[in-house]
Amino acid sequence: MVTTRTTYWPDKTQLVFSSLLVLLILTAPTLAHAAGTGGNFPWNQSVNTFTQAIVSLGFALIMLGLFCLGAMFIQSREWGHFANGFVAIIVAGALMVGGPTVATALGITGAVV
Repeated sequence: MVTTRTTYWPDKTQLVFSSLLVLLILTAPTLAHAAGTGGNFPWNQSVNTFTQAIVSLGFALIMLGLFCLGAMFIQSREWGHFANGFVAIIVAGALMVGGPTVATALGITGAVV
């Protein structure tokens, strides 16, 4: 009868190769090949047009949602679970639409579509 030893620890060779791989990744940051900033790609214009259309549509839907929420609150004078969910959707949409503007105002820069 052959017994096998079950262990949850990696073999020494796996540990050595994993350590070497991590060391290589940490000491060679020049191996990361990324595109430079300001590249002019053929799809930039269409992506910008699409983004502007989505932002304007989102802004219009948020304004419509605020109007409907106000009308609902005036009619029922009750702030129930439905209204709380409605407010959460409006706030999430406002953050998605106005997120890049708020980030720019706070000095956060990065890849913004």
